[in-house]
Amino acid sequence: MQPDGRITAPLLGPVMVADLPVQEAAARLSEGYAAQLLRPAVSLNVKAAPIRVFVGGQVDKPGVYEMVGDMTAMQALIMAGGVRPSARGGEAIVIRRGADTVAMVRRVDLARVLRDPYGDAIPLRRLDIIYVPRSRISGLGELMQQLRGLLPFQFTYALSPTFRGY
Repeated sequence: MQPDGRITAPLLGPVMVADLPVQEAAARLSEGYAAQLLRPAVSLNVKAAPIRVFVGGQVDKPGVYEMVGDMTAMQALIMAGGVRPSARGGEAIVIRRGADTVAMVRRVDLARVLRDPYGDAIPLRRLDIIYVPRSRISGLGELMQQLRGLLPFQFTYALSPTFRGY
């Protein structure tokens, strides 16, 4: 089954079978084939595939992680070594492929999850992407390092308490 809940059947193309019992999924395929074949006999073999999620952005060990049972975004971030100091304050984004391959995006308030584990706990699905964005100040620091590397001379800069960003 594809991430959007469809299977691709010969002669029929993509058929939506997500959340259907095996018998109902087979019946749906039989209905589709009945328009093209006489008395089609359909049988489905279901195999459990590993459920993987992708964790990226400002985490210590970005990569692909195999889910063990039901898992939340916070648990996936913990598997990825936790959130780096350069991360945007207490925020992660879950990206999921929805119906008709339209991406669904949801923000996770990590501070809220720490206060109430069930408050913003999003159960993950196969091929979900959990992304932790970089903070603005971290991006500014990286930009300054890149600029410093491009300039042919040395310089220093000081940020005073009265400094107001752009």
